[in-house]
Amino acid sequence: MTDLDAFGCKFLSFSQLILVSFIQEYFFLSMPRYCFLFFSSYSVIQERKEEFTTMPATIIDGKKIAETIRSELKLRVDAIKVQHPGALNPGLCAIIVGGRKDSETYVRLKHKAAEECGFVSIPAAMPEDTTQEQLEAKIEELNNDPQCHGIIVQLPLPSHLSEEKAILKINPSKDADCLHPYNVGMMALRGQKPTVLPCTPAGVIELLKRSNVVIFF
Repeated sequence: MTDLDAFGCKFLSFSQLILVSFIQEYFFLSMPRYCFLFFSSYSVIQERKEEFTTMPATIIDGKKIAETIRSELKLRVDAIKVQHPGALNPGLCAIIVGGRKDSETYVRLKHKAAEECGFVSIPAAMPEDTTQEQLEAKIEELNNDPQCHGIIVQLPLPSHLSEEKAILKINPSKDADCLHPYNVGMMALRGQKPTVLPCTPAGVIELLKRSNVVIFF
C-alpha cells in the first residue's frame, strides 16, 4: 500500500463528505477553477500529512449544530420583527407538484425548520395534473408577493413538466435553492457572489467551521 492509499483510507469518510458536495454542486459547473482549488488543497494536505494522520477522529453532531443555528436565526428574525413591526416577516414557500411521498416528507421538514426559525411558511401544494403554465403562473405570483422572500420548487417534478423552465421563472433574488443560472454563474465567477448559496455545500462548510475543522479551500 502506498502512502497515498494509507492516507486516503484514514480519511475516507471525511473525503467522501467533501467530495460528494464538491462534485455535486461545483465541479461540473466550473471545472478549471475548482480543479485548481482541489489540487492546491491536496498539496497542502500532503505537506502536512504527518500531522493529519495522527489527528484523532472527531464526531460531528449535526443535529445539535442545526438546533443551535436555528436558535440563532430565530433571535435574528425576532429582532427584525421588532425593528420593522408588521412590515417585514421573512417568508419561505416550497412548491410541490403531485403526491410523491418522499417529496412530501422533505417539504414538510422544510416547513417545520422554517417555522422553528420564525419564518412564515407558505404552503403551495399543486395537483399532479398541473400544467406548465399553471406552475409558472404560481411562481410568478410568488415572485410578486412581498410576503414571500424565498422560493423552492421541489424536485423532481412530474415528467410532463419542465424543471428548467420552472427554475428559470424564479426571481434570482428569491431562488432559495441557488438553482437559477444567474446564481450558478455568479457562484462560478471569481470575486462574485450569488444572492444565495447552495444549501448542501454551504451546510457542510458550516458544520466543519463550527466543529473547528481546518478548511484549505
